[in-house]
Amino acid sequence: MKKVIHDALAGLMPKLRMVQAAIEGAEEGWTENYDRNDPQDQYLRNEYGAIGERIDDIRTAFDLLNAPVVAEGQLAKNGLGRYEVGGFELNSGSRVEYLQRGEHGWPDMWRASRIEHNLDYYIVAEPELPLAGVLVRIKRVKRFG
Repeated sequence: MKKVIHDALAGLMPKLRMVQAAIEGAEEGWTENYDRNDPQDQYLRNEYGAIGERIDDIRTAFDLLNAPVVAEGQLAKNGLGRYEVGGFELNSGSRVEYLQRGEHGWPDMWRASRIEHNLDYYIVAEPELPLAGVLVRIKRVKRFG
């Protein structure tokens, strides 16, 4: 079943890229594509933009599923007060997968999230989790560098 799901998603990616490109193209020349004085046109412009962002989220999640792990280990604070792992210094917006420890009968699992900062650094998916020692991995996808 995992292969069926993966293959179905892989088949959707070219269509999603095409839709995303159309949305971005319409936004680049928005004054030619949407009537500034028509609330319905402005509604469509706004909603298409939101859909484009969701498409990007879907594409990113799919790309990261099988991307190679470039670093894995326990988070530790460096001398600059930032967390790092495997030579990668993490800051706001850094994508990570962290090992979420199972509770109440749930198994451990890798969970995608990102690092953000508000007084100190935290994992967005679990902001109360103390970062020191958390097992994380970093993946890289070509389109993200």
